[in-house]
Amino acid sequence: MIEWLSQRQTSMPDLSFSVGNFTVTPFLTGLAAAGFLSSFFIWRSLKEDVREDEIFNLTILIFVFAVVASRLIFVLANLPTFGISLTSWLVLNHEANFSLEGAFAGAFLAAFARARKIKINSWEIMDSLVLPLLVSIFIGGIGFFLSSGLLIDLYYPVLGIIGLFSFPFIKNRYRSFVWYKSGKTGFLFSFYSLMLSFFFLILAFLKNHGLYSKCLLGVLGLLSLVILYHRSERKIKEDLKFIKLNKSV
Repeated sequence: MIEWLSQRQTSMPDLSFSVGNFTVTPFLTGLAAAGFLSSFFIWRSLKEDVREDEIFNLTILIFVFAVVASRLIFVLANLPTFGISLTSWLVLNHEANFSLEGAFAGAFLAAFARARKIKINSWEIMDSLVLPLLVSIFIGGIGFFLSSGLLIDLYYPVLGIIGLFSFPFIKNRYRSFVWYKSGKTGFLFSFYSLMLSFFFLILAFLKNHGLYSKCLLGVLGLLSLVILYHRSERKIKEDLKFIKLNKSV
């Protein structure tokens, strides 16, 4: 079944078009649309607390770091193919030679660092990026599927839909979750980071990605779990009391 999902669908129309010598693919169109909408959602979520010029600078920084980190992680994961050549690192041979987990890590690291520099709540900034991220996965995923023609790549927009439908419920109710005692910001970032790392790890196994990508996704998932637990202000000693009780019995 996986082999069938990984076969290119010959009935898929070619939606690419050329502008001079430059070919515009559905994936590039999807990324452009995702970038535009993500910028809007970032602005809307931060406009009450952050100056517009800072929002603009933050948005540019996020996209630059996401692209650079995405490409760098992909190159490092395929270093035998690229070799030690700056030229080969910069030349884009095909549209999918970027690392999704690299883009994810680059965007959030840039946001966290910038928030600390301008002295605003880092966790509020991180939470504000979750909805734009889900929008990007959905719209960019549609473009990627239309470009690749592989049924397995429907995984991206479907995952985006799941995230977008669950987001309002999670956002409005997470402070009342019994197991999240603190109710602090940072929940949306850590929860969706954990969820996306898990589902993308499954996809990495389905698509037989390299060990490097699988390990990186595993590390991101583990780090997200640690952050989620830390922000909940739960105590390990209290949560592990049941082990002592079982031993005494």
